[in-house]
Amino acid sequence: MRRPSRRRRGATARSTVVGFGAQSFAILSKIREWDELLRSDPQARRVVREVHPEVSFAALAGGAGQGVVASKRTPAGVAARSALLAAVFGEVAISALLQAVPPREAKTDDVLDALAALWTAERIRDGVAHSLPAEVEPDAAGLDAVIWY
Repeated sequence: MRRPSRRRRGATARSTVVGFGAQSFAILSKIREWDELLRSDPQARRVVREVHPEVSFAALAGGAGQGVVASKRTPAGVAARSALLAAVFGEVAISALLQAVPPREAKTDDVLDALAALWTAERIRDGVAHSLPAEVEPDAAGLDAVIWY
């Protein structure tokens, strides 16, 4: 049996989930892999945390309602996110990393998102991270339904 084309898969996704983009659809298999691992491995559940770069950027900018308004793919959005990360990692380090990573390997916004996730990971390690929601509750499968920042 042949795999449906990307156009067909996208049409199927759009007909079943409003606003489900091609990028999200493309990572479904990875999400399933993580879900299976977390459901089957208690150690993984103890150490794996979900983060979202935009939540981390909002926290870096001062908290609730302080997210970066400019799109992450615009010069203004890149500048705003770079400035927030420079306050943590240093301007020279951010600039050097952005220059060192070839665009064919990772786009600028992906590098900045990875650094925001690193900032959150360090906060988790140091025991100072916060979560959304503040009260961590399991979902129907018993997995924590929470984003860390």
